[in-house]
Amino acid sequence: KEMNPNKGNIAQQLGRVYFRWSSSKLMRLKLFYLICRSQAIIKNLRSIYSKFCRFMGSSIVNRLIDKSYGEIFVGGKDEKVLKKMLLRMKDREIVSVADFAVECLEEGEEDHIPEIIDNLEKSIKAAYDIDKKNMTAFKVSCLETKNFLLQMNSLQFLMQLLEKAIRENKSYLEFYNEVFSYGLNSYLHVSEFTFEQFKKNAQQLFAKLTDNKSNRYQFNLFQLFNQLDAEECLLEMRSIFNTDRNELASLITRSKQLHKNLSQVFDYAKSHNISVMIDAEQTYFQCAIDYIVIGMMAEYNKNDQAIILNTIQLYLKKALGKLDDLLVYSRENNLKFGTKLVRGAYMKEERKRANSFGYEDPICNGQEKTDINYKKCVDTVLNNLKDGDKVLFATHNLPTIDHIGKLTKEIQETKPNVTKNFYVAQLLGIGEPACWLAKDYEFQTAKYIAYGDFNVLLPYLFRRAEESSMVSTIHSQNNLINRELVLRLFRSKMV
Repeated sequence: KEMNPNKGNIAQQLGRVYFRWSSSKLMRLKLFYLICRSQAIIKNLRSIYSKFCRFMGSSIVNRLIDKSYGEIFVGGKDEKVLKKMLLRMKDREIVSVADFAVECLEEGEEDHIPEIIDNLEKSIKAAYDIDKKNMTAFKVSCLETKNFLLQMNSLQFLMQLLEKAIRENKSYLEFYNEVFSYGLNSYLHVSEFTFEQFKKNAQQLFAKLTDNKSNRYQFNLFQLFNQLDAEECLLEMRSIFNTDRNELASLITRSKQLHKNLSQVFDYAKSHNISVMIDAEQTYFQCAIDYIVIGMMAEYNKNDQAIILNTIQLYLKKALGKLDDLLVYSRENNLKFGTKLVRGAYMKEERKRANSFGYEDPICNGQEKTDINYKKCVDTVLNNLKDGDKVLFATHNLPTIDHIGKLTKEIQETKPNVTKNFYVAQLLGIGEPACWLAKDYEFQTAKYIAYGDFNVLLPYLFRRAEESSMVSTIHSQNNLINRELVLRLFRSKMV
Protein backbone atom coordinates (compact mmCIF):
# COMPACT_ATOMS: atom_id res chain seq x y z
CA LYS A 1 0.00 0.00 0.00
CA GLU A 2 1.17 3.53 -0.71
CA MET A 3 -0.25 4.93 2.52
CA ASN A 4 1.15 4.17 5.93
CA PRO A 5 -0.04 6.38 8.81
CA ASN A 6 2.98 5.37 10.88
CA LYS A 7 5.43 7.05 8.49
CA GLY A 8 5.79 10.82 8.41
CA ASN A 9 3.14 13.33 7.46
CA ILE A 10 -0.24 11.74 6.70
CA ALA A 11 -1.28 14.30 4.06
CA GLN A 12 1.96 13.86 2.09
CA GLN A 13 1.56 10.08 1.96
CA LEU A 14 -2.03 10.27 0.75
CA GLY A 15 -0.72 11.34 -2.63
CA ARG A 16 -3.10 11.22 -5.53
CA VAL A 17 -6.42 10.73 -3.73
CA TYR A 18 -8.18 12.63 -6.53
CA PHE A 19 -6.89 10.44 -9.37
CA ARG A 20 -10.46 9.20 -10.06
CA TRP A 21 -11.80 12.74 -10.51
CA SER A 22 -12.04 14.45 -13.89
CA SER A 23 -10.05 17.67 -14.38
CA SER A 24 -13.32 19.60 -14.83
CA LYS A 25 -14.64 18.30 -11.53
CA LEU A 26 -11.36 19.12 -9.78
CA MET A 27 -11.43 22.70 -11.07
CA ARG A 28 -14.98 23.14 -9.80
CA LEU A 29 -14.02 21.74 -6.38
CA LYS A 30 -10.97 24.01 -6.29
CA LEU A 31 -13.20 27.02 -7.00
CA PHE A 32 -15.53 25.91 -4.21
CA TYR A 33 -12.62 25.77 -1.75
CA LEU A 34 -11.43 29.21 -2.85
CA ILE A 35 -14.92 30.58 -2.17
CA CYS A 36 -14.92 28.90 1.25
CA ARG A 37 -11.66 30.61 2.16
CA SER A 38 -13.23 34.03 1.59
CA GLN A 39 -15.09 35.00 4.76
CA ALA A 40 -16.60 38.00 2.99
CA ILE A 41 -18.28 35.74 0.41
CA ILE A 42 -19.38 33.11 2.94
CA LYS A 43 -20.83 35.74 5.26
CA ASN A 44 -22.93 37.22 2.45
CA LEU A 45 -23.49 34.02 0.44
CA ARG A 46 -27.29 34.01 0.66
CA SER A 47 -27.61 37.70 -0.22
CA ILE A 48 -25.20 37.22 -3.17
CA TYR A 49 -27.38 34.34 -4.35
CA SER A 50 -30.51 36.52 -4.10
CA LYS A 51 -28.87 39.31 -6.12
CA PHE A 52 -27.83 36.90 -8.89
CA CYS A 53 -31.39 35.52 -8.96
CA ARG A 54 -32.83 39.02 -9.42
CA PHE A 55 -30.30 39.81 -12.15
CA MET A 56 -30.26 36.51 -14.10
CA GLY A 57 -33.44 34.77 -12.95
CA SER A 58 -33.64 32.09 -10.27
CA SER A 59 -34.11 29.22 -12.75
CA ILE A 60 -30.84 30.03 -14.56
CA VAL A 61 -28.87 30.54 -11.34
CA ASN A 62 -30.24 27.32 -9.81
CA ARG A 63 -29.40 25.36 -12.94
CA LEU A 64 -25.83 26.71 -12.95
CA ILE A 65 -25.35 25.73 -9.29
CA ASP A 66 -26.91 22.32 -9.89
CA LYS A 67 -24.75 21.58 -12.94
CA SER A 68 -21.58 22.92 -11.31
CA TYR A 69 -21.86 21.44 -7.83
CA GLY A 70 -24.86 19.13 -7.74
CA GLU A 71 -22.77 16.31 -9.20
CA ILE A 72 -20.04 16.85 -6.58
CA PHE A 73 -22.03 17.21 -3.37
CA VAL A 74 -25.44 15.55 -3.87
CA GLY A 75 -26.81 12.24 -5.08
CA GLY A 76 -29.46 13.48 -7.49
CA LYS A 77 -33.04 14.69 -7.56
CA ASP A 78 -34.80 11.35 -7.06
CA GLU A 79 -34.19 7.73 -6.08
CA LYS A 80 -33.45 6.68 -9.70
CA VAL A 81 -30.51 9.08 -9.98
CA LEU A 82 -29.56 8.29 -6.38
CA LYS A 83 -29.15 4.60 -7.25
CA LYS A 84 -26.48 5.47 -9.83
CA MET A 85 -24.49 7.28 -7.14
CA LEU A 86 -24.95 4.38 -4.72
CA LEU A 87 -23.61 2.00 -7.38
CA ARG A 88 -20.54 4.22 -7.85
CA MET A 89 -19.92 4.06 -4.11
CA LYS A 90 -20.37 0.28 -4.07
CA ASP A 91 -17.76 -0.05 -6.82
CA ARG A 92 -15.34 1.75 -4.49
CA GLU A 93 -16.37 -0.53 -1.59
CA ILE A 94 -17.90 2.44 0.22
CA VAL A 95 -21.16 2.18 2.17
CA SER A 96 -23.72 4.89 1.34
CA VAL A 97 -25.91 6.86 3.73
CA ALA A 98 -28.80 8.18 1.62
CA ASP A 99 -30.07 11.41 3.17
CA PHE A 100 -33.34 12.89 1.90
CA ALA A 101 -32.27 16.43 2.79
CA VAL A 102 -35.55 18.11 3.72
CA GLU A 103 -35.06 21.03 6.09
CA CYS A 104 -37.39 22.02 8.93
CA LEU A 105 -41.10 22.26 8.05
CA GLU A 106 -42.95 25.51 8.65
CA GLU A 107 -46.59 25.93 9.69
CA GLY A 108 -48.91 25.18 6.78
CA GLU A 109 -46.52 22.71 5.15
CA GLU A 110 -47.93 19.65 6.93
CA ASP A 111 -49.68 18.57 3.72
CA HIS A 112 -46.25 17.58 2.36
CA ILE A 113 -45.67 14.95 5.08
CA PRO A 114 -47.22 11.95 3.19
CA GLU A 115 -45.03 12.77 0.18
CA ILE A 116 -41.96 13.06 2.44
CA ILE A 117 -42.69 9.68 4.04
CA ASP A 118 -43.01 8.18 0.56
CA ASN A 119 -39.60 9.61 -0.38
CA LEU A 120 -38.04 8.29 2.83
CA GLU A 121 -39.32 4.81 2.04
CA LYS A 122 -37.98 5.12 -1.51
CA SER A 123 -34.54 6.04 -0.15
CA ILE A 124 -34.63 2.95 2.11
CA LYS A 125 -35.59 0.76 -0.86
CA ALA A 126 -32.86 2.30 -3.04
CA ALA A 127 -30.25 1.73 -0.33
CA TYR A 128 -31.41 -1.87 0.14
CA ASP A 129 -31.45 -2.66 -3.58
CA ILE A 130 -27.83 -1.58 -4.13
CA ASP A 131 -26.14 -2.88 -0.97
CA LYS A 132 -27.69 -4.25 2.21
CA LYS A 133 -24.97 -2.52 4.23
CA ASN A 134 -26.23 0.90 3.11
CA MET A 135 -28.08 3.19 5.50
CA THR A 136 -30.42 6.17 5.28
CA ALA A 137 -30.85 9.42 7.20
CA PHE A 138 -33.37 12.18 7.78
CA LYS A 139 -34.34 14.92 10.22
CA VAL A 140 -37.27 14.59 12.63
CA SER A 141 -38.20 18.14 11.64
CA CYS A 142 -39.10 16.97 8.13
CA LEU A 143 -42.15 15.25 9.69
CA GLU A 144 -43.23 18.03 12.04
CA THR A 145 -43.06 21.80 12.19
CA LYS A 146 -40.47 23.93 13.89
CA ASN A 147 -43.16 25.48 16.08
CA PHE A 148 -44.24 22.07 17.43
CA LEU A 149 -40.64 21.11 18.21
CA LEU A 150 -40.02 24.41 19.99
CA GLN A 151 -43.10 23.91 22.19
CA MET A 152 -42.17 20.31 22.94
CA ASN A 153 -38.59 21.36 23.65
CA SER A 154 -39.60 23.85 26.36
CA LEU A 155 -41.61 21.24 28.28
CA GLN A 156 -39.19 18.37 27.67
CA PHE A 157 -36.15 20.41 28.69
CA LEU A 158 -37.98 21.38 31.88
CA MET A 159 -38.58 17.69 32.59
CA GLN A 160 -34.91 16.97 31.86
CA LEU A 161 -33.89 19.55 34.44
CA LEU A 162 -36.29 18.00 36.98
CA GLU A 163 -34.95 14.51 36.22
CA LYS A 164 -31.42 15.80 36.82
CA ALA A 165 -32.46 17.57 40.04
CA ILE A 166 -33.95 14.34 41.43
CA ARG A 167 -30.93 12.25 40.39
CA GLU A 168 -28.49 14.75 41.95
CA ASN A 169 -30.74 15.53 44.96
CA LYS A 170 -30.84 19.27 44.26
CA SER A 171 -32.72 21.69 46.47
CA TYR A 172 -35.73 23.66 45.28
CA LEU A 173 -33.63 26.83 45.03
CA GLU A 174 -30.96 25.13 42.89
CA PHE A 175 -33.64 23.67 40.64
CA TYR A 176 -35.60 26.90 40.33
CA ASN A 177 -32.50 29.00 39.59
CA GLU A 178 -31.55 26.65 36.76
CA VAL A 179 -35.13 26.70 35.40
CA PHE A 180 -35.20 30.51 35.67
CA SER A 181 -31.87 30.84 33.82
CA TYR A 182 -33.53 29.19 30.79
CA GLY A 183 -36.67 31.29 31.08
CA LEU A 184 -38.92 28.29 31.80
CA ASN A 185 -40.20 29.22 35.27
CA SER A 186 -43.59 30.35 33.90
CA TYR A 187 -44.40 26.74 32.94
CA LEU A 188 -44.15 25.45 36.53
CA HIS A 189 -46.86 24.71 39.11
CA VAL A 190 -44.48 24.53 42.09
CA SER A 191 -43.13 26.44 45.08
CA GLU A 192 -40.54 25.75 47.76
CA PHE A 193 -43.28 24.22 49.95
CA THR A 194 -44.70 21.95 47.26
CA PHE A 195 -41.41 20.91 45.61
CA GLU A 196 -41.18 17.48 47.28
CA GLN A 197 -44.76 16.62 46.36
CA PHE A 198 -44.15 17.97 42.86
CA LYS A 199 -41.23 15.56 42.42
CA LYS A 200 -43.31 12.65 43.68
CA ASN A 201 -46.16 13.51 41.30
CA ALA A 202 -43.77 13.57 38.36
CA GLN A 203 -42.14 10.28 39.36
CA GLN A 204 -45.51 8.57 39.78
CA LEU A 205 -46.71 9.85 36.42
CA PHE A 206 -43.64 8.74 34.45
CA ALA A 207 -43.46 5.43 36.35
CA LYS A 208 -46.28 4.42 33.99
CA LEU A 209 -43.60 4.17 31.28
CA THR A 210 -42.79 0.57 32.16
CA ASP A 211 -40.25 0.08 29.35
CA ASN A 212 -37.50 2.20 30.93
CA LYS A 213 -35.30 0.31 33.42
CA SER A 214 -32.73 3.11 33.53
CA ASN A 215 -32.54 6.33 35.55
CA ARG A 216 -31.74 8.17 32.26
CA TYR A 217 -34.41 9.63 29.99
CA GLN A 218 -37.08 8.75 32.56
CA PHE A 219 -39.32 11.78 32.06
CA ASN A 220 -39.98 11.27 28.34
CA LEU A 221 -43.00 13.33 27.30
CA PHE A 222 -43.12 11.84 23.80
CA GLN A 223 -43.41 8.32 25.21
CA LEU A 224 -45.94 9.45 27.81
CA PHE A 225 -48.13 11.16 25.21
CA ASN A 226 -48.14 8.00 23.11
CA GLN A 227 -48.68 5.42 25.84
CA LEU A 228 -51.47 7.11 27.78
CA ASP A 229 -55.00 7.94 26.74
CA ALA A 230 -55.17 11.56 25.57
CA GLU A 231 -57.64 12.71 28.24
CA GLU A 232 -55.81 10.95 31.06
CA CYS A 233 -52.52 12.39 29.84
CA LEU A 234 -54.00 15.89 29.62
CA LEU A 235 -55.37 15.69 33.15
CA GLU A 236 -52.09 14.46 34.61
CA MET A 237 -49.94 16.98 32.77
CA ARG A 238 -52.09 19.92 33.82
CA SER A 239 -51.14 19.15 37.43
CA ILE A 240 -47.47 19.66 36.55
CA PHE A 241 -47.38 22.29 33.82
CA ASN A 242 -48.82 25.77 33.91
CA THR A 243 -49.80 25.84 30.26
CA ASP A 244 -52.89 26.39 28.14
CA ARG A 245 -55.18 23.34 27.98
CA ASN A 246 -55.76 23.61 24.23
CA GLU A 247 -52.04 24.04 23.57
CA LEU A 248 -51.22 20.94 25.60
CA ALA A 249 -54.01 18.95 23.93
CA SER A 250 -52.62 19.93 20.53
CA LEU A 251 -49.12 18.78 21.53
CA ILE A 252 -50.49 15.40 22.64
CA THR A 253 -52.47 14.91 19.41
CA ARG A 254 -49.56 15.92 17.21
CA SER A 255 -47.14 13.72 19.18
CA LYS A 256 -49.36 10.72 18.51
CA GLN A 257 -49.42 11.54 14.79
CA LEU A 258 -45.64 12.02 14.71
CA HIS A 259 -45.21 8.63 16.40
CA LYS A 260 -47.44 7.07 13.75
CA ASN A 261 -45.42 8.67 10.93
CA LEU A 262 -42.06 7.69 12.41
CA SER A 263 -43.29 4.15 13.03
CA GLN A 264 -44.27 3.84 9.38
CA VAL A 265 -40.73 4.79 8.28
CA PHE A 266 -38.96 2.64 10.87
CA ASP A 267 -41.21 -0.37 10.23
CA TYR A 268 -40.27 -0.15 6.56
CA ALA A 269 -36.57 0.18 7.43
CA LYS A 270 -36.75 -2.76 9.84
CA SER A 271 -38.45 -4.95 7.22
CA HIS A 272 -35.45 -4.30 4.94
CA ASN A 273 -32.89 -4.51 7.79
CA ILE A 274 -31.64 -1.00 6.94
CA SER A 275 -30.43 1.31 9.71
CA VAL A 276 -31.69 4.91 9.85
CA MET A 277 -29.71 7.85 11.22
CA ILE A 278 -31.57 10.76 12.74
CA ASP A 279 -29.67 13.96 12.04
CA ALA A 280 -28.97 16.44 14.82
CA GLU A 281 -30.46 19.91 14.57
CA GLN A 282 -30.28 23.23 16.43
CA THR A 283 -29.88 23.04 20.22
CA TYR A 284 -33.00 25.12 20.87
CA PHE A 285 -35.17 22.15 19.90
CA GLN A 286 -32.65 19.28 19.98
CA CYS A 287 -33.74 18.19 23.46
CA ALA A 288 -37.21 17.39 22.12
CA ILE A 289 -35.69 15.50 19.20
CA ASP A 290 -33.41 13.48 21.49
CA TYR A 291 -36.31 12.28 23.63
CA ILE A 292 -38.41 11.51 20.55
CA VAL A 293 -35.57 9.42 19.11
CA ILE A 294 -34.94 7.71 22.46
CA GLY A 295 -38.63 6.78 22.59
CA MET A 296 -38.41 5.19 19.13
CA MET A 297 -35.12 3.43 19.96
CA ALA A 298 -36.88 1.70 22.85
CA GLU A 299 -39.19 0.12 20.27
CA TYR A 300 -36.81 -0.63 17.38
CA ASN A 301 -33.32 -1.33 18.81
CA LYS A 302 -34.33 -4.44 20.75
CA ASN A 303 -33.25 -7.26 18.47
CA ASP A 304 -30.12 -8.16 16.49
CA GLN A 305 -28.97 -4.70 15.41
CA ALA A 306 -29.47 -0.99 15.96
CA ILE A 307 -32.12 0.16 13.49
CA ILE A 308 -32.09 3.77 14.77
CA LEU A 309 -28.94 5.85 15.32
CA ASN A 310 -29.15 9.19 17.12
CA THR A 311 -26.65 11.93 16.25
CA ILE A 312 -24.47 13.72 18.81
CA GLN A 313 -22.72 16.97 17.86
CA LEU A 314 -19.33 17.00 19.55
CA TYR A 315 -18.69 20.71 19.28
CA LEU A 316 -21.21 21.02 22.14
CA LYS A 317 -19.77 21.36 25.63
CA LYS A 318 -22.20 18.76 27.01
CA ALA A 319 -21.63 16.18 24.27
CA LEU A 320 -19.71 13.66 26.39
CA GLY A 321 -22.40 13.62 29.08
CA LYS A 322 -25.05 13.11 26.41
CA LEU A 323 -23.12 10.18 24.95
CA ASP A 324 -22.76 8.61 28.40
CA ASP A 325 -26.51 8.96 29.00
CA LEU A 326 -27.35 7.28 25.69
CA LEU A 327 -24.89 4.45 26.33
CA VAL A 328 -26.15 3.82 29.88
CA TYR A 329 -29.79 3.97 28.75
CA SER A 330 -29.13 1.47 25.94
CA ARG A 331 -27.26 -0.99 28.14
CA GLU A 332 -29.69 -0.87 31.08
CA ASN A 333 -32.66 -1.42 28.74
CA ASN A 334 -30.95 -4.20 26.75
CA LEU A 335 -31.05 -2.15 23.55
CA LYS A 336 -28.51 -2.12 20.75
CA PHE A 337 -26.47 1.06 20.95
CA GLY A 338 -26.66 3.26 17.87
CA THR A 339 -25.13 6.69 17.33
CA LYS A 340 -23.49 8.96 14.79
CA LEU A 341 -20.73 11.24 16.08
CA VAL A 342 -20.16 14.51 14.19
CA ARG A 343 -18.39 17.72 15.04
CA GLY A 344 -21.47 19.85 14.33
CA ALA A 345 -23.29 21.82 11.67
CA TYR A 346 -24.78 25.00 13.15
CA MET A 347 -21.90 26.80 14.87
CA LYS A 348 -22.51 30.30 13.54
CA GLU A 349 -26.26 30.15 14.11
CA GLU A 350 -25.86 28.74 17.64
CA ARG A 351 -23.39 31.42 18.71
CA LYS A 352 -25.42 34.22 17.19
CA ARG A 353 -28.56 33.03 18.99
CA ALA A 354 -26.76 32.58 22.33
CA ASN A 355 -25.44 36.14 22.06
CA SER A 356 -28.88 37.53 21.11
CA PHE A 357 -30.76 35.81 23.95
CA GLY A 358 -28.00 36.24 26.53
CA TYR A 359 -27.38 32.62 27.48
CA GLU A 360 -24.09 30.69 27.61
CA ASP A 361 -22.63 29.72 24.24
CA PRO A 362 -23.21 25.93 23.99
CA ILE A 363 -20.27 25.50 21.58
CA CYS A 364 -16.75 24.57 22.69
CA ASN A 365 -14.32 27.48 22.67
CA GLY A 366 -12.05 26.61 19.75
CA GLN A 367 -11.41 23.61 17.53
CA GLU A 368 -8.83 22.15 19.91
CA LYS A 369 -11.45 21.59 22.60
CA THR A 370 -13.83 20.10 20.03
CA ASP A 371 -11.06 17.72 18.93
CA ILE A 372 -10.52 16.71 22.57
CA ASN A 373 -14.27 16.12 22.91
CA TYR A 374 -14.23 13.95 19.79
CA LYS A 375 -11.32 11.83 21.02
CA LYS A 376 -12.92 11.30 24.44
CA CYS A 377 -16.15 10.19 22.78
CA VAL A 378 -14.24 7.86 20.44
CA ASP A 379 -12.54 6.29 23.48
CA THR A 380 -15.89 5.83 25.26
CA VAL A 381 -17.58 4.28 22.23
CA LEU A 382 -14.79 1.92 21.15
CA ASN A 383 -14.25 0.61 24.67
CA ASN A 384 -17.95 -0.18 25.06
CA LEU A 385 -18.98 -1.58 21.66
CA LYS A 386 -20.88 -4.87 21.60
CA ASP A 387 -22.25 -7.12 18.87
CA GLY A 388 -25.25 -5.54 17.16
CA ASP A 389 -24.24 -1.98 18.04
CA LYS A 390 -23.75 0.41 15.15
CA VAL A 391 -21.69 3.62 15.26
CA LEU A 392 -20.72 6.07 12.54
CA PHE A 393 -17.73 8.35 13.12
CA ALA A 394 -18.38 11.25 10.76
CA THR A 395 -15.13 13.15 10.36
CA HIS A 396 -12.88 14.77 7.76
CA ASN A 397 -10.12 15.19 10.33
CA LEU A 398 -7.05 13.02 9.61
CA PRO A 399 -5.60 13.04 13.16
CA THR A 400 -9.01 11.90 14.49
CA ILE A 401 -9.02 8.94 12.09
CA ASP A 402 -5.44 8.20 13.10
CA HIS A 403 -6.57 8.18 16.74
CA ILE A 404 -9.44 5.80 15.92
CA GLY A 405 -6.96 3.55 14.09
CA LYS A 406 -4.42 3.38 16.91
CA LEU A 407 -7.07 2.75 19.58
CA THR A 408 -8.74 0.09 17.43
CA LYS A 409 -5.46 -1.82 17.13
CA GLU A 410 -5.19 -1.91 20.93
CA ILE A 411 -8.79 -3.03 21.39
CA GLN A 412 -8.53 -5.72 18.68
CA GLU A 413 -6.26 -7.73 20.98
CA THR A 414 -9.32 -8.56 23.11
CA LYS A 415 -12.12 -7.73 20.60
CA PRO A 416 -10.88 -8.84 17.16
CA ASN A 417 -14.22 -8.04 15.45
CA VAL A 418 -14.62 -4.50 16.81
CA THR A 419 -14.36 -2.93 13.32
CA LYS A 420 -17.57 -4.69 12.25
CA ASN A 421 -19.56 -2.40 14.52
CA PHE A 422 -18.48 1.03 13.25
CA TYR A 423 -17.98 3.08 10.10
CA VAL A 424 -15.85 6.13 9.32
CA ALA A 425 -17.78 8.53 7.09
CA GLN A 426 -17.43 11.77 5.16
CA LEU A 427 -19.75 13.99 3.17
CA LEU A 428 -19.95 13.33 -0.54
CA GLY A 429 -17.49 15.64 -2.30
CA ILE A 430 -15.56 16.55 0.85
CA GLY A 431 -12.85 14.70 2.74
CA GLU A 432 -11.38 12.37 0.10
CA PRO A 433 -8.05 12.18 2.02
CA ALA A 434 -9.97 11.11 5.14
CA CYS A 435 -11.79 8.41 3.17
CA TRP A 436 -8.53 6.99 1.83
CA LEU A 437 -6.87 7.03 5.25
CA ALA A 438 -9.85 5.18 6.77
CA LYS A 439 -9.54 2.58 4.00
CA ASP A 440 -5.83 2.20 4.75
CA TYR A 441 -6.76 1.28 8.32
CA GLU A 442 -9.18 -1.26 6.77
CA PHE A 443 -12.19 0.44 8.37
CA GLN A 444 -15.66 0.23 6.88
CA THR A 445 -15.97 3.57 5.09
CA ALA A 446 -19.14 5.46 4.26
CA LYS A 447 -20.26 8.53 2.31
CA TYR A 448 -23.15 10.75 3.40
CA ILE A 449 -25.16 11.40 0.23
CA ALA A 450 -27.86 14.07 0.25
CA TYR A 451 -30.48 13.90 -2.47
CA GLY A 452 -33.80 15.47 -3.44
CA ASP A 453 -35.32 18.23 -5.51
CA PHE A 454 -32.98 21.18 -6.01
CA ASN A 455 -35.21 23.53 -4.00
CA VAL A 456 -34.89 21.08 -1.09
CA LEU A 457 -31.13 20.78 -1.53
CA LEU A 458 -30.34 24.50 -1.82
CA PRO A 459 -30.29 25.15 1.98
CA TYR A 460 -28.13 22.01 2.32
CA LEU A 461 -25.62 23.32 -0.26
CA PHE A 462 -25.47 26.73 1.45
CA ARG A 463 -24.74 25.05 4.78
CA ARG A 464 -22.02 22.87 3.21
CA ALA A 465 -20.26 26.02 1.99
CA GLU A 466 -20.63 27.74 5.38
CA GLU A 467 -19.37 24.67 7.27
CA SER A 468 -16.49 24.04 4.85
CA SER A 469 -15.15 27.55 5.50
CA MET A 470 -14.49 26.39 9.08
CA VAL A 471 -12.98 22.98 8.25
CA SER A 472 -9.25 23.08 8.94
CA THR A 473 -8.49 20.39 6.34
CA ILE A 474 -9.67 22.57 3.43
CA HIS A 475 -6.16 23.98 2.91
CA SER A 476 -4.50 20.54 2.73
CA GLN A 477 -7.23 19.24 0.37
CA ASN A 478 -6.72 22.25 -1.90
CA ASN A 479 -2.99 21.46 -2.00
CA LEU A 480 -3.75 17.87 -3.02
CA ILE A 481 -5.99 19.13 -5.83
CA ASN A 482 -3.20 21.45 -7.00
CA ARG A 483 -0.77 18.56 -6.94
CA GLU A 484 -3.06 16.36 -9.03
CA LEU A 485 -3.67 19.11 -11.60
CA VAL A 486 0.06 19.87 -11.90
CA LEU A 487 0.89 16.17 -12.36
CA ARG A 488 -1.70 15.93 -15.14
CA LEU A 489 -0.31 19.05 -16.80
CA PHE A 490 3.26 17.69 -16.81
CA ARG A 491 2.11 14.28 -17.99
CA SER A 492 0.20 15.83 -20.92
CA LYS A 493 3.28 17.88 -21.90
CA MET A 494 5.51 14.80 -21.76
CA VAL A 495 3.10 12.97 -24.06
